[in-house]
Amino acid sequence: MLATNFANPAGLDQVDLIWFSVPMLSGIVATISQIFYAYRLKVITKNKYLVGSIMLLSLVQLGGAIALGVQNKEAGLFSRLFSNQSKQSFITTTVWEVSSALCDVLIAVYMTYHLRRQDTGIKQTQALLSRIIRLTVQTGTFTATLAIAVVVLVYLPGHPTYYQTISAILGKAYANSMLVLLNSRVRVVSSPSLSWDNVKLPTIRHGEVVTDSDTLDFVNLGYTRDESRGLHEWNLGRTNGVYPPRS
Repeated sequence: MLATNFANPAGLDQVDLIWFSVPMLSGIVATISQIFYAYRLKVITKNKYLVGSIMLLSLVQLGGAIALGVQNKEAGLFSRLFSNQSKQSFITTTVWEVSSALCDVLIAVYMTYHLRRQDTGIKQTQALLSRIIRLTVQTGTFTATLAIAVVVLVYLPGHPTYYQTISAILGKAYANSMLVLLNSRVRVVSSPSLSWDNVKLPTIRHGEVVTDSDTLDFVNLGYTRDESRGLHEWNLGRTNGVYPPRS
C-alpha cells in the first residue's frame, strides 16, 4: 500500500487478494477449529446428533465464506460489494457470520455442560477441567462476538468499511483459540530442588522406551539413578520404588 498506492486513499477500496486472504481463509481456519472441537465433543458426549449439528453449521459458514470471497473478487471494489443495488453480499455475510457464531456458542455451551459433569475426585484433574472450561467459554465467546460484530458493522447506514478490521483478525482468532486449548495441556513446573538427579521425564530402560502405562504412576515423582548398581529409583516420599526390583 505504501509503495504502489502511496498518498492514494482510493487504493484502500481495492479488493486485490483480500477476497482470498480474509473471507476464504477465515472460513477454512474456522472450520478446522470447529471440527476439532466437534471431535472432542464426540469423545466426551458420544452424541452424534450434537456433533452433526456443529459440523453442519461449520460447513454452512464455510460455504458462506467461500461465496463471499467470490463476490469480493467479482466486485473488485469494496464500495461496490455492499452497495444498495447489491443485496446478495448482505445475505452471504449474514449466513457466514451468524452460522459461525451459532456454532461457537453451541460448542462453548455443550463443552461447559459436559465437562462440569465430570467428577474424577482428583484435585489436579478437576483443576485441568476447570481450566479447559474457562478457555472454551472465553475463546468461544470471543470468536462469536467478532462474528456478530462483523454483521452489525456491515449493516451500518452508509456501509462504511469498518467491518474490514474485524474480518481481518477473525481467522487469526480461530487459529489462536485452538492453539490456546492445545497449549493448555502443557504445564511447566519450576522447583528449586530440580536438578539433573531429579528428572521428571520418561526414561529408557534396558534399551526399551518406557510405555505410557509404566510412566503413569511415576509422573512428577523424584527420579534418581545409581550407576554402581544399575538401579533406577523413584522417590515416593516415605518409600522408594525401585526399577528393576532388587534381587
